[in-house]
Amino acid sequence: MIRDEIVEWVRKQPYWQQVGADAILRGIKINESLIDEVYLTLKQDHNLEETLSTRKSLEFLSNSTKPKSISKVIWNELSEVKGVNALSSSSSIPVGRQLTIIYGLNGSGKSGYVRLLNNAFISRGDKHILSNIFNEENVTPSAKFVFENEKGNSETLVFPEDHKNELFSRVAVFDSKSATNDLTKDVELNFAPIEFNFFDEFNHLITEVKKRLNEDIKEKNKENIYVRQFPNKTQIGELVKSINSNTEYVDLENASKTDHLKNELQIKMKRKSELVALNIMNQQKLLDKRKAKLNGIKERIKVINAKFSSERIDRTKELIQRRSDLKKKFQLLRV
Repeated sequence: MIRDEIVEWVRKQPYWQQVGADAILRGIKINESLIDEVYLTLKQDHNLEETLSTRKSLEFLSNSTKPKSISKVIWNELSEVKGVNALSSSSSIPVGRQLTIIYGLNGSGKSGYVRLLNNAFISRGDKHILSNIFNEENVTPSAKFVFENEKGNSETLVFPEDHKNELFSRVAVFDSKSATNDLTKDVELNFAPIEFNFFDEFNHLITEVKKRLNEDIKEKNKENIYVRQFPNKTQIGELVKSINSNTEYVDLENASKTDHLKNELQIKMKRKSELVALNIMNQQKLLDKRKAKLNGIKERIKVINAKFSSERIDRTKELIQRRSDLKKKFQLLRV
């Protein structure tokens, strides 16, 4: 059975998902109450809320895969019909163990009963319910169904509130329109038992629980204001930035201990004293003065070097050679 396979799959899921799946399998509609219950169980599973000493028993998971309590079911009665065609709200139909015949004049309400049954049970028949023209108020079509199991225990379900209950999937309705649909149209699953819609319902429930979780995270996600105290990248600063719900207090306590830094601090304080004794400011001023003198010497050297350029050296050589030539000529003239 599909139900057996679903139950086996659910048993492998976390407990909080089992709670939601159990409710869906019991035909409970997904509402705020169910979402709250599943979300609370999720937080308890992750130690975000105080966990109960005992967990509630899950009906479809604690029993065998084949529910023994409703292995055989008999539909006994239909009563308190409201908002269906011209049927009286006080009308009821006892269902016989072998055969039940409904008869009456045209317009007496026979089709109204059939349309109600087509909506409540498995059927491809006529499901169009007309409003009660004799009732001035707009009443939602509803009725009570009484079932009896093999142990003789009765259970009363209200349609449509309890429509997802498995008992409604135990009865099938066949009328003239059902015959036409069966012969001319493809089979649809819109009238199938709850097992076919289980995963759609289950996914919807998980999505709603996830939405609750994200809202809680957003609300409780506070800014870490202590990060501002550590603008530089340091070991303590990085630890403060990484603080989250998983941070252990002992890690913060160990990081706050500074005994191992005493020797390093003493070395740095000694070096600081040495630097203060050097009178760095005066040394800097003296260095600036010497630098200025060196720049002056550098400029004078540039001026002197300009006098020993290759052009001036060549010119000097020419003058020396010319002097030498003139001296020789002068000596010849004297002779």
